[in-house]
Amino acid sequence: MGMRKEPTPELLEALRTLPDAEIARRYRISRNTLRRWRVEYKVDNPYLESYGEYAARASGHREKESAVLLASDLHYGKRTSSFDTDVLRRRMDALIPRLQRIHDLLSTSYDIDELVVCLLGDVNDGSEIYPTQAHHQEVSDPLRQAWEVAAYLADWLRRLKRVWRSVRVEAIAGNHGRAGKRVVESASWDLACYHYLALHLERDGIPVSYAQEGLDPFLRIVTVRKHRFLLYHGHGVRMYQGVPWYGLAQRVLRWRAVIGDFAALCCGHFHAYGDMDIAGTRVLLTGTPVTDDSWVLQVLGGQNANRWHLFGVGDRRPITWQFGLELVEQ
Repeated sequence: MGMRKEPTPELLEALRTLPDAEIARRYRISRNTLRRWRVEYKVDNPYLESYGEYAARASGHREKESAVLLASDLHYGKRTSSFDTDVLRRRMDALIPRLQRIHDLLSTSYDIDELVVCLLGDVNDGSEIYPTQAHHQEVSDPLRQAWEVAAYLADWLRRLKRVWRSVRVEAIAGNHGRAGKRVVESASWDLACYHYLALHLERDGIPVSYAQEGLDPFLRIVTVRKHRFLLYHGHGVRMYQGVPWYGLAQRVLRWRAVIGDFAALCCGHFHAYGDMDIAGTRVLLTGTPVTDDSWVLQVLGGQNANRWHLFGVGDRRPITWQFGLELVEQ
């Protein structure tokens, strides 16, 4: 029998700083050998899992985790050359089998005991947000928008629960939900939608949490497996030369000083998709199902990002795996 290969000091340093795919390519070492080294030498993979998770998988034990879906900017009622309420429903429907395939794939390694759906605002397109808005809408009545999208989302969440066993909803309002610039912030069509949604789901075991009387409807701390996530639509963040990242970085640093540490800031609003680290705090921007929207082209100089974040949360680590869910079939 041949001697087992052991890592050199150079390889141990590579294990601490590089993803396994790069180490395997650079040093021509099998993935199985790299996994064994991580377990035996207790070296975390900074890009994926800890040695403890490798060891748990090797022993047949699956770590309990939560899955988190960041959903934002449905803009129900909006109409473009390639988007309307029927298109939104079809795109949301198409996510169900994709989410089931991801669940089945992950279930071989993790015991996922809940799905947390974070609705980050602009679920409704609203009304009178800009002067010509009604000319770009299929449904201009915001009450009808809120009622119809709540009924659809209730059915969509029930279908998700058949796969993910336990589902809960954490929601915040966006700027398109506002009922007017001079009314109280809680007068929001997004909040009305969440209220209708909670009524639809009260017998289905799917709780819907959102800002109620006396609470901020736009900014919430949500706890998942003891990790704190800050939900914020994003409309109050200043952009610099059409780019939101600098404004988001400043907000993260200031909010941490006021409300304490949190694992990630989760935002919508910009119809962009991104992942950034600000001094140890992740900033996750999630996109929209809307296509051919002139707002992004005119304000940001780009196109809508049709992708949502889906990630895992463990007891020890706030983000353990991550997917970018494509919302539009190519």
